[in-house]
Amino acid sequence: MRAIIRQVYGSPDVLELQEIEKPVPKDDEILLKVHAASVNRTDSHGLRGTPFMARIVLGGLRKPKTKILGYDFAGQVDEVGKEVSEFHPDDEVFGTNKGAGGFAEYLCTTQDFLLIKPPNIFQKYFLKTQYLDLNYQKMTKKHRPLFLYKSQTLC
Repeated sequence: MRAIIRQVYGSPDVLELQEIEKPVPKDDEILLKVHAASVNRTDSHGLRGTPFMARIVLGGLRKPKTKILGYDFAGQVDEVGKEVSEFHPDDEVFGTNKGAGGFAEYLCTTQDFLLIKPPNIFQKYFLKTQYLDLNYQKMTKKHRPLFLYKSQTLC
């Protein structure tokens, strides 16, 4: 599979497209085919390693522990581990991953960081709202659907 890799902190010039092995999910993990990933402040801080606190929070004082950025993503479940009960292959999902990995064709994450993508929302608008919505649901422990009606827009 292909992924955007970085070995050191720096500007976007340090990013490289490389061919790497497809991850294999553990018993409590889900393998996703990534359809979309957002670029946000966490990715920017993780890429540059600034402010310095980002190196402490995201891991890696001298060089990054996480080689593939992309903390927010949307995609389709490809495989599930034996202990996964909430998701099934071909489910359309979105989420965040504390280990990043969204800038690759596939990533592994746990079911705690995923939600089912609402069927009535367009993919191109989806990542604009998913980060806010997922954090709201995790903070309030309320899993509510996100609906868009024909008269509403996200822009």
